[in-house]
Amino acid sequence: MLSRGFDLRTVLDYQIFMTKEKLIEIIQGILKPDGDLDFLLQLRKTDLETLVACIRDRVEQTGK
Repeated sequence: MLSRGFDLRTVLDYQIFMTKEKLIEIIQGILKPDGDLDFLLQLRKTDLETLVACIRDRVEQTGK
């Protein structure tokens, strides 16, 4: 998704309109894990949104 011309901030700012699958896709794109993150589907959407927000904060902190 990020490779289609969307920057990370734009994608994360619109997370409220995203499905759980899209949120997990964003997390996978940022973390680039070796393993599968499908277990995250067990979380509530609000928990995934919180996780994405935490990741966003961390990315912004390291970018300063």
